[in-house]
Amino acid sequence: MRRWKISFNSIRRLPVELEHCAQVATLPFHHRDPFDRMLVSQTICDDMALATADRTLNAYGIDVIW
Repeated sequence: MRRWKISFNSIRRLPVELEHCAQVATLPFHHRDPFDRMLVSQTICDDMALATADRTLNAYGIDVIW
């Protein structure tokens, strides 16, 4: 069960879950930064888009908001 805390501006915290950690282990090494790889993992697991200016992350086939 996900626990989302919604603020007045609809920004939600996304905790790092075991599912996200397991997903990181399956990712190809298109990107070496562990924090960015975790963001990609969360994006995949939680079916979201990722807001980033890092075009390297596009190699993971995720929805990116530039």
